[in-house]
Amino acid sequence: MLPIRKTVLIALVLFAAGFSASAASPEPRLVLVYADDESQLTVSDAGGTSLVVAEGMTLAPGTTIRTKATTAEFKLEPNGSALKLGKNTLFRVRSLQGLGKAGSNDFAVLVGKIRLVAAKIAGVANAYAVLTPQAQAAVRGTDFAVEANADEGDWVCVKEGVVEFSRVQGGKAGPSIRVGAREFANVKNPEFRARKATDADIADKFEDLDFHTVKELEVPGHAAD
Repeated sequence: MLPIRKTVLIALVLFAAGFSASAASPEPRLVLVYADDESQLTVSDAGGTSLVVAEGMTLAPGTTIRTKATTAEFKLEPNGSALKLGKNTLFRVRSLQGLGKAGSNDFAVLVGKIRLVAAKIAGVANAYAVLTPQAQAAVRGTDFAVEANADEGDWVCVKEGVVEFSRVQGGKAGPSIRVGAREFANVKNPEFRARKATDADIADKFEDLDFHTVKELEVPGHAAD
C-alpha cells in the first residue's frame, strides 16, 4: 500500500495532467464575427427561443440562423474554418466535431446560399458535411459554395479541393460524384455530373460570398503557395 503522501502526490500529478490536456483542447464552437446589419439577422436556439444577436456570440448545435437583407460571417474555433451566409438564407448548426459524440461538423442549408472554407490540418481528421433539402456535400479542407434552391436545383461549386456531392431523396443520400476545383454540379442535371466552371460561373456562384472580416488565406491549409 502506498503512503498517503505519495498517493496524494500521484493524484495531484494526474489531475494536473488532465487539466493541462483539457486546457490545450478547447471545445469547438461556431462564433459570429461579422454581419452587414445585425438587425437583419435572427438567431434561435434548439428550443426555438430567440437569442440576442451580437458579434462574438457562440452558436451551439441546434441553433438556427436566418439572414434577411444581410450577409453574416462565422469562424469555427479552434480549427479556424470560415463560414459565410448569403442574404435570405436559412441555416442550422447540426453538430460540431469533437463536441459530444459528433464525428464531423454538420450544417444544414434549408434555403439560400453559404460558402465554407474548411480548414485542413496535417494529422487532424477534420470532417464536414453540408445538407440541403435535395443534396449532401461531404468535404475535407475545401473552399466551396452551396445553394438550396427549390426551383433551379441545389448545387455546389468548388474553388479549391474536392467535394463528394450526393442527391438526397426521402432523407437518404444516394451515390456521390466528385466535384473538384473549378467545377460545379446541380442535382437537377439529368446526367448528374461535375462540369467545368468558367470565371463567370465562379463569379456568379460566389456572388455576395466574399469575406469581410475573415481572411481565406489565414484558414489552416489555404495559405498561398
